[in-house]
Amino acid sequence: MKSDSNRAADQGAIFNINEGAVFTGNGALMRFIVWPGAGCRMLGGHVALHPPGVEFRPHVHPISEDAIFALKGHGDAFLVDKWIEVGPGDIIYAPAGVEHGTANLKERNSTFVAHGYAGPPQLELYEWAGYCKHGGFDSEAIRQGSSAPGCRDLRLDGELQLGQIPNWGGERAETKTAEQIRKTGAIFNINGGVAYRGFGPLTRFVLAPFTGSLLISVTVVIHEPGETFAPHSHYVSDDATLIVKGRGQAYLGGSWSEVESGDILYAPPLVDHGTRNPKAASEPLVTVSFACPPPFDLYSKAGILVNGRFVLD
Repeated sequence: MKSDSNRAADQGAIFNINEGAVFTGNGALMRFIVWPGAGCRMLGGHVALHPPGVEFRPHVHPISEDAIFALKGHGDAFLVDKWIEVGPGDIIYAPAGVEHGTANLKERNSTFVAHGYAGPPQLELYEWAGYCKHGGFDSEAIRQGSSAPGCRDLRLDGELQLGQIPNWGGERAETKTAEQIRKTGAIFNINGGVAYRGFGPLTRFVLAPFTGSLLISVTVVIHEPGETFAPHSHYVSDDATLIVKGRGQAYLGGSWSEVESGDILYAPPLVDHGTRNPKAASEPLVTVSFACPPPFDLYSKAGILVNGRFVLD
């Protein structure tokens, strides 16, 4: 990982889900990973761990949208006015002003892990955690928080399944219009969205302006062995790509690096980035990318955005 926040802001970095500054002020143990304290600008990314009975209490962000990825185990999502069961591969989308939270409320034996992103970042949360004071970030507090213990041996062990959209829980995006989703949020899944194959690997635009969001997006790419999502850059979007399954390589600012599940490729605007799965690989390389603002340049290349309008077949 490039740990220098100035370098990350200018050139990008490779982070990992086991890194980050610890925060425990709202119930669940949380680690800030891809966030302004590490050099990011438009994304605030974290991991939240919920052992049985633990709740990250429902709350509201006045201007930020949240996309919270159920990464490991089954848990509960609070959306608008009720708790909903979620499982691996689900994505909880909460628009600005909509109450939301995460928990592990039922009689489960395992920890529920959520990997969430806010766009733009939740500065009020960083102030609450003690990492942002008097309009600036406290580098010493961040250093201490980044070395604090707190389940730093998390591994992704294949719970995410490709194929069908599950039917557990409620508030499913498939049952709502984009207009309804913008008002109340919804539960998406990595197996849903709008599929596109023109980039090489199968690409799914799961959360996007044409599926209901405004400020944040989620894109899933499934690289079969030998497939590459060619290096590219975004004009204005911060992009954080989580490797959720397999091993491969990530391109960042001029060179390829080895990555595996749990790594996060962060690319600021105008920095080239890409991913590939070696021909000799025995399984797909699956990535989930979060961007703020949504990558309109990517939608244009896919033919979904034409002359300022979204065009879906």
